[in-house]
Amino acid sequence: MVFELFVLVFTFLIPLLFCKNKPIKKAGFIIAFIYMFVISALRGDFTADHSNYLFGFIANSKKTLADIIFGIQTHSSFQKGFDIFEWMISRITDDPQMLIVVTSFIILYAYYRIGKNLNDKYIFLLMFICYGPLFQSYNTLRQMLAIAVWTYAYETIFEGKFKEYVIITLIASSIHVSMIIMIPLYFVFRLNFSFKTIAIELAVTILSTLFFDKLFYLFDSLLFSGKYATYESVYYSKGTTLVEPFVILMFIILLFIKQNESSNMYGKGKDRPLICLNEHNSILVNGSFLWLLVHVLALKFYYLGRLKFALFIFPTVAVTELLCKIFGLNNRIILKICVILALILKYYIYSPYFGEYIFYFQ
Repeated sequence: MVFELFVLVFTFLIPLLFCKNKPIKKAGFIIAFIYMFVISALRGDFTADHSNYLFGFIANSKKTLADIIFGIQTHSSFQKGFDIFEWMISRITDDPQMLIVVTSFIILYAYYRIGKNLNDKYIFLLMFICYGPLFQSYNTLRQMLAIAVWTYAYETIFEGKFKEYVIITLIASSIHVSMIIMIPLYFVFRLNFSFKTIAIELAVTILSTLFFDKLFYLFDSLLFSGKYATYESVYYSKGTTLVEPFVILMFIILLFIKQNESSNMYGKGKDRPLICLNEHNSILVNGSFLWLLVHVLALKFYYLGRLKFALFIFPTVAVTELLCKIFGLNNRIILKICVILALILKYYIYSPYFGEYIFYFQ
């Protein structure tokens, strides 16, 4: 993990050189993502499925588009969208490493596109590396690619464009079928936030742990011939731990803490929550709680744990907006330090699972 630590430190030191006690400037943010792209694009075979993706690329490069679409002489375990994606790249080059390069760019650009508009880009970068799909994409490239495509549906949730949301989600599902579950979640995102709604969602989640396995195996056997049940049996104990949901739960609770906002004009202050629950912020909070609930289910069901990366955007945006709204410079600095320490702690807890980095040409 020496190299990953170097990635962690170097990625944050460069942007901080541009910071000068202000939010990270655009140049530093771009340099950080360029650096992460180089590290991701040049990686070699040190993860679980790396060689499978490269072999799949080589196999699809020898087929016609009709072979892939109609399943002629193909036994790929991937969704057709991903097979077509590999085939398209193979028309440009026969070097399988280009698959890693292109997917690295798509995944990183998807999150750069969202993060560049946030006020606190430093916290966004930290959450992206410690909680987000950066290292996860090294192991589950196909699902992270599908999630990256789905991020383009993120804005449509706030705009209420359901048709566009469904189209983008279906495209993502053609790469990894698990993304289909994001379609019904659209209506949950757009619920009017209330503590009653959250209580109901939490109760349903807890009760679901009692019967979800039966529904899971039923649909899996009917639709996928038991494919995902195999994942559950192999990785049953590796879904998540209580560390992750409780860290983000701490952030979400802070959204509702009322602080005194002093007014220089009138010489007196008033109490109000850090985030006003208009429609935009209500969606952020709903998405953050869904992120938390997925972690609760993932304590028992490994495969659901991967969906947390699809919901990762909501708590990340909520937290970064929260830190910019805290009143008082001292309070803001203290909380930011606590957030940074919590995220780095999480990074070190999970760092043994990342593997030792190697370049593809080694």
